[in-house]
Amino acid sequence: MCAASDPSKKDIRKEVIERMRENIGIDIGKRKCDVCVIDTKGNVLERRQYQNTTAQARRFAEDMARKYKKCRAACETTGNMWNITFDALEDAGIETKLANTFKMAIIARTGKKTDKVDAEKIAQVLRMDMIPECYVSPPDIRGIRAMIRHQIRMVHDRRVINRVHSMLDRHDVTVDAVNMYAKELWRLESVRLKSSHDGMVLGQCVRQIRHLTEEVAVVDEYLEKESSNNEGAQLVASMTGFGTYSALLIAVEIGNISRFDSPKKLVSWAGLCPTVHKPGDRT
Repeated sequence: MCAASDPSKKDIRKEVIERMRENIGIDIGKRKCDVCVIDTKGNVLERRQYQNTTAQARRFAEDMARKYKKCRAACETTGNMWNITFDALEDAGIETKLANTFKMAIIARTGKKTDKVDAEKIAQVLRMDMIPECYVSPPDIRGIRAMIRHQIRMVHDRRVINRVHSMLDRHDVTVDAVNMYAKELWRLESVRLKSSHDGMVLGQCVRQIRHLTEEVAVVDEYLEKESSNNEGAQLVASMTGFGTYSALLIAVEIGNISRFDSPKKLVSWAGLCPTVHKPGDRT
């Protein structure tokens, strides 16, 4: 009569089988990416390169998914150059981790440093489940976040208004009831300055302000619709002091709230929990 097998051993065996997968380390470069694939024992199975373009990254990701049925990948946060590869791997159904570049440099700083070596180090750290992972929001959230940051840049560019104020003050010109963000902007078009050069600059600044104001209004309308459909933004907006834009901004930057173990972690991540460092006599 056979003794019943230990359930705990079955669970351990199942976990070991699930963890048996190839690990793909990718060193992202501006022009090309170096790849190293290793097995669960750390043996190198393959080294290759591909151009950091959408077409090449997709071809690489599909090839990896076809060749290695059970695999996962990791790459570093190199500027914004990782996006192409990350999206391609994600679309191919490959579990992909984004590694913190600074922390990876600490973990794998031994030995010589080349793109080829870095790719293998990333793969080895992934194999040991020691990747210092960065949070990557879902594609739809990444799109909204990009729109918010685009709007911030446009509002920042609209600071040309300060130049207009300075120019009018220099020529001792006063224009009553001018709101440079609204329809009264047309009043500046009738202003004649003593210097023809400054007059040309003023005209260009006015046209630039008008164009940016119109574009900001378009993005504002889009973000307002997104905010009304975003559950997280609605929760934030229910608190006193938060408007439509600020609520959406906070919601999409936080992303999945469950990634924070406690309120303290969220406050620390937001930079609202200052710390004091006192090495010796210095503070």
